[in-house]
Amino acid sequence: MTLRHPGISPTNDLVAKKIFSNPEITCQFIRDMLDLPAKNVTILEGSNIPVLPS
Repeated sequence: MTLRHPGISPTNDLVAKKIFSNPEITCQFIRDMLDLPAKNVTILEGSNIPVLPS
């Protein structure tokens, strides 16, 4: 099995997914850490993320 991100431990990956699966926590993170004016967020599954044409 090949790891998607070899530099990230499976435990850290699981913790991050658990934390950021909560829209309120994710929105607060965006406001506090990234200093962006987020009002709400929508959590998408990895296979549902739209890719913009370049």
